[in-house]
Amino acid sequence: MKAIHGDPSSPDKTTDAYTRLRAAVMSYKSFPGAFFNIRTLAEKMKVSPTPIREALIKLVHEEVIGFVPGRGYYVKPLDLDDLRGDYEFTFLMLRFAIEKSANPFDGNDLPPLPAVHSRPLADGELATACAAYVESFYERIALMGGNLRLVHAVRQFNDRARVVHLLALKSMPRPLDVPSDLTRLAHILQNGPRKQALRMLELRYQETMSMLPDLVKIIHLRAQHLPTPLEELV
Repeated sequence: MKAIHGDPSSPDKTTDAYTRLRAAVMSYKSFPGAFFNIRTLAEKMKVSPTPIREALIKLVHEEVIGFVPGRGYYVKPLDLDDLRGDYEFTFLMLRFAIEKSANPFDGNDLPPLPAVHSRPLADGELATACAAYVESFYERIALMGGNLRLVHAVRQFNDRARVVHLLALKSMPRPLDVPSDLTRLAHILQNGPRKQALRMLELRYQETMSMLPDLVKIIHLRAQHLPTPLEELV
């Protein structure tokens, strides 16, 4: 059967709606508890309501958003306990990859960091570059395990926690210290004892866990006092 181009309810439209809505929700810039207006979103994204509804159903199944029968789909607040669980599980996966793998750590393709003295950098730009480095670093630790499901799980964690990573780095007076510490960790993974590498990873994990309550509080306050309508985020 010939594809119908421009069909506002085609699978491609649903995929695009899902991608855009997920990114908007996980920016945590909208008021927690706000309900989605499917028709308004459809008009904004120039599609029929069907792909919007299908995308929202998928997001409910992934527990990214909530659903109340008779009322519709709503923005879930960032949950501290869920976030702690995400970080704990990811740390356990990375520790497993380091402990059990005979594969070397390969940091050759890590994204480059900006030269801060070459030109002025906004805090957000530097934090974004550092976050990309950190996320890629975690993925490469997962690759040491040779298990693609492990790599996929770490990528999903990076996607869910990106707004937290960025805020944490923005709040640091010297965000480049984080990738610098990870560079030292990479050297140990390549040349030193695994126990020392595990200790460094655990210290990084504990430091991040101690910051989570304040970071979640800041994200909630931002969403409550400076909310951005979802229609402006997609």
